[in-house]
Parts: sequence; C-alpha cells; structure tokens
Amino acid sequence: YLEVKRDGTHVGFYLGPSLIDGSFQAALALADAYVGNGTRKIPLSIRRLQPFGRQYSIGVWSYLQLIDITDQSMAFRSWLLNDAGEAVLYFHHVRLQEVRDEHIRKVLQISGRTCAEQQTLYGVE
Repeated sequence: YLEVKRDGTHVGFYLGPSLIDGSFQAALALADAYVGNGTRKIPLSIRRLQPFGRQYSIGVWSYLQLIDITDQSMAFRSWLLNDAGEAVLYFHHVRLQEVRDEHIRKVLQISGRTCAEQQTLYGVE
C-alpha cells in the first residue's frame, strides 16, 4: 500500500508523483528479493501508460507482474489500484536500468557539477 503525505503536496495532481515513484520502489524490492540484487536502477522506458479516469484517494495499492530480470535491468507491468480494487493507472512494460557510479560521474561532468558536494549528493565514490 502506498500513501502520499497529508501535507497538501498532492494537490493539483491526478495521481501524485510520489505514488508513481513508490510503485517503482516496490518493483525494485521485488527484484532484490528475486535476484538478491541491490543496484541502483532508474526508469528507462515505459511502453504504455494508461489512466482509467477513476478517482483515487491519496493512497493506492500497487500490483506488479515481473516480465524479465537480469543483474542490469528489469521489466514489469504495474497496476495502481484504488481501495475498491479498481485500476487507476496501468504501466505496460516498464524497464528499469542499472545506473553505476561511472554513469553518474559522466552526467555530473557534462553538466559541470563535479565538486565533491555534488558527488556526495548523488552517492558517487
């Protein structure tokens, strides 16, 4: 179960970004349990995103179906459901890709953010 803080930051969103991020975090927990893999991964692609136009509260249930998993990536389907069990949002074929320190360093270098503070902020050793 995923729930947004009741602090007003969800106002103006059909579905708060933190709920979507939370569903991806749940997928990573599934991957860790499946392969014992704790690497950082970011959303690389979503083939299709389908909203169903249903009302949602500030909390949703996340249902995941694993499609494929390797040490470097994973693919899954995800449904966010309201308390009545109705789909609010469907993600078809989400692919999360591993991000290693060298990837982050390269992005920081290209963007001119190479100071130690930025490196620490992004967890680059």
